[in-house]
Amino acid sequence: MISITYDLVLKYVPDKASEVAANKLVKDATFFNHGKNSAENVFFADCLGSGLKPYFVSIDFTVANNPIFRCNCPSRKLPCKHSIGLLIELSNKKSSDWIVQELPENLAKKVAKKNVINKSF
Repeated sequence: MISITYDLVLKYVPDKASEVAANKLVKDATFFNHGKNSAENVFFADCLGSGLKPYFVSIDFTVANNPIFRCNCPSRKLPCKHSIGLLIELSNKKSSDWIVQELPENLAKKVAKKNVINKSF
């Protein structure tokens, strides 16, 4: 099980503006449908954004000290404010508060592909 602290969140924040924006997303309760895989190393949620459809945000901790942040927003910052917001949500909630779900197909393919690459090294 992964333990996320706010100090760890700060390690991945690209700049102060992203931290402020991510905290606003959390404060405004824009995240919903919190989920995780059964191994409790991939976490995901939907996040209300400026578009008609919510953004799908995920954090993959398969390699614990090298998480992969994914978001379908148009931001060029990595990780984006939505990814940082999801990480803050994870630091605020126990992982047991997240619902174990089947990974969405698109995310499952990306996680599986990454795992094959990691095992080949």
